[in-house]
Amino acid sequence: MVRKLARTLGVLLLLLLIGTVQEASAQEVRVFQQKPFLRQHRLELAPITGISINDAMVEHVALGGTANWHFTETIAGGLSYWHTFGYETALYDKVQSDFNLLPRVLKTESLITAQASWAFLYGKFALFNTWVVHYDTTVQAGAGVARTAAADTELAFDYGLGQRYFLTDWLSLNFELRHYMVNADSLFHNITVAAGVGFFVPFSFEYTKPR
Repeated sequence: MVRKLARTLGVLLLLLLIGTVQEASAQEVRVFQQKPFLRQHRLELAPITGISINDAMVEHVALGGTANWHFTETIAGGLSYWHTFGYETALYDKVQSDFNLLPRVLKTESLITAQASWAFLYGKFALFNTWVVHYDTTVQAGAGVARTAAADTELAFDYGLGQRYFLTDWLSLNFELRHYMVNADSLFHNITVAAGVGFFVPFSFEYTKPR
């Protein structure tokens, strides 16, 4: 049930991201106004939780967060840390009991990566024709290390697609679809759907240029 829900959330997130890109490309609206949210020279602290959706033999539930420093309005760099809880699925037990086989799986306990991100799309939409919601869409990639359940430390790489919905001038609602790859003799893949919030420090900002 949890796996089906996570896959559904992943599909909905992809459709939402595609829809916002199509919406932004289809409309040509020229509006000369200041954005209500600025990221440049601000620290983003983003606790997040997620669940893996790709491996039928083992699932991972992740708790962690990201700290990003926004160098410009579109470019940021930082660190991500995930503490993961891996457990075998019912299919793993069935294969083991029915065929007397021991499927090879990799359970990770933690991951830490350094990453760079690019906010390539910024837009807004009206919610119920009353509340204007501003959002951005980002791509990110990084590298780091993973600690496995066998107490080994392995190289890890990741890339992903994310979206922020800005609720106030210091708070956002975040969604991510992230693909982790852990190099343990062979390459193990972990695709995670995640959600969380972002806190931007300092909590307020001022424009240095007039309208």
